[in-house]
Amino acid sequence: MRLGTSSPKMMLRKVIVITTIAVAEISAPPMNLLGPELVRDLVSLIQRAEAILAKIAFNAPIAVKFALEAANKGMETSQSEGLLLEAAYFGLCAATEDKKEGTTAFLEKRAPQFRGR
Repeated sequence: MRLGTSSPKMMLRKVIVITTIAVAEISAPPMNLLGPELVRDLVSLIQRAEAILAKIAFNAPIAVKFALEAANKGMETSQSEGLLLEAAYFGLCAATEDKKEGTTAFLEKRAPQFRGR
């Protein structure tokens, strides 16, 4: 999955939209600019990014795609246009086989097997 080139603020918004994680959970420790602390901080940051990407990859591919598109396009439109876009994408996601699989898996208390349909 490609998140694109964006400002850090836009990337944070995308991560929040996709993973539905609270902002407090994403906040990173302060980075030092010199020495081994920077290396440890970067390794920690990469590990956290990989954990977030794993959560994203676990979700239904169509829903992830539309959430990214909504985050990208929604920032470039008015609030009312953004809400219409969100509603349209929700409608498209609600009609997928993955939505049915997600609901069924939840009710059966098992992990979903998304197929991107």
